[in-house]
Amino acid sequence: MALAAARDFVDACETVPVGAAVADGASTLKARHRGLSLPDAIALVVAEAIEADAVWTFDRRWRAIHARVAIP
Repeated sequence: MALAAARDFVDACETVPVGAAVADGASTLKARHRGLSLPDAIALVVAEAIEADAVWTFDRRWRAIHARVAIP
């Protein structure tokens, strides 16, 4: 049951290639916010690129970094 739910979730995810534009945006964002990890910066840049409604995280520091951040 849990495996099927996990597969359904993954199947519904969108794959976004991380090219030069995403890498440049992430490095710029990370330079402005030193505490932000590179993977987190990539996630925020991709969210902007795909015009995501929200980026869910439990990391409250993200709230000051990006308008799309939602803390559950």
